[in-house]
Amino acid sequence: MTTARSPRWTPTRRTPSPTAGARWRSSPTGSPSATPPSESAAAAAVFTPRGERAAVTLVRPAREGDTAPLRETHVAAIEAFGPEAYDERAVAAWADRGDDPSLEGLDDPDTYWVVAERGEGPPVAGFGRLDAAAGEVVAVYVHPDCARSGVGSAVLASLEGYARGAGLNELALTASLNAVGFYERHGYRAGEDVTLSIGDGVEIDCVEMRKSL
Repeated sequence: MTTARSPRWTPTRRTPSPTAGARWRSSPTGSPSATPPSESAAAAAVFTPRGERAAVTLVRPAREGDTAPLRETHVAAIEAFGPEAYDERAVAAWADRGDDPSLEGLDDPDTYWVVAERGEGPPVAGFGRLDAAAGEVVAVYVHPDCARSGVGSAVLASLEGYARGAGLNELALTASLNAVGFYERHGYRAGEDVTLSIGDGVEIDCVEMRKSL
């Protein structure tokens, strides 16, 4: 699942959906306190359908050394899941963003980056970014090798827990169409449909979503 959002993308409002402005209340998840990124981490146990304990997902603050594998996960997720909602040209333009500023500023005090690790597999199983100042989940991406294993849920829970600790009572995000269902299952409600320009004359449809914490 992905959150299609980057500071370089300009949202253009379209026809509001019937649920525009709706709010959702869900049970608390994640850490209850906003500790400095260097001091916080969360782990989520994952179980198989037969109830057997599977791999554990560790969510920790991102470090500068994560930049390269984080970019690899970013592109892999787009190429794997983007076709669920967008055509080949849109997916290529979305993935071909090596200078995407949303992957910069890991030491920015106004943002909270997390990385998910999951034993064997890609170095970065998933990652997320929260803009606490804006109250916005900027990104949640999961490597396709770790899809549907609880990684995305663990990343999102970590971001939400940090937001609660920072005193936020609501989060907003702009979801790519292939990620809308994921966020709905986690208590986010759809607002307005928007179109985001991703460069080279390519635009993709997305949905603005919100959740009360």
